[in-house]
Amino acid sequence: MKKILLLAFTATVMLGACKKENDEPKEEANVTINGQSYTTVKIGTQTWTAVNYNGTGGEDHSSGDVSYGKLYTWEEAKGIQLPSGWRLPSKEDYEELLKVAGGEKTEFGYWGNWDVSKKLISTKGWSVEQGTNTLGFNAVPAGLVMKDTEQKFENKGESAVFWSTTKVSATNENRFVFYVYVDNSYKETTIESDYRYYKASIRFVKDN
Repeated sequence: MKKILLLAFTATVMLGACKKENDEPKEEANVTINGQSYTTVKIGTQTWTAVNYNGTGGEDHSSGDVSYGKLYTWEEAKGIQLPSGWRLPSKEDYEELLKVAGGEKTEFGYWGNWDVSKKLISTKGWSVEQGTNTLGFNAVPAGLVMKDTEQKFENKGESAVFWSTTKVSATNENRFVFYVYVDNSYKETTIESDYRYYKASIRFVKDN
């Protein structure tokens, strides 16, 4: 009798576990934006695109690697049409990403040292040292384009720069950017401000 009860209990538990597993939503692997498919990754309470935006317009990186995408001005970035639930990241979204990666809040804002940064960057393409991409964000060193310099791609191989929607201040229309440096002087991740006419990479995010 005890054996029968034990078997019945085990079967009930297994059925319950299977039902619970089947009821849970599957983790999203990609998202289609303006006809192109982009790999996504779940990081903490958010899902991020894991490659740079590569839609119409922008500055072609000509790297031969589609994960580099293109570089866009802020005006171009804000005009991109996104599927329901997806958005351009805010400064707060990047702060959350840094917190999940192990970054810390300082008097100057959120910051990540090399131990933090290497979790967020790609395993190839960087000039000085490669990352581990542990979190799957896969930041590639596309650099940025500065309108007021002759160099087409500034810091290519040494930095990844991503737009945010957050204004620098009520009277300053420039935007905060998520900035990863890996060169001979710095190996860190910060949130800084840049001019709207600069061209930077774009990622998208949604809440889980």
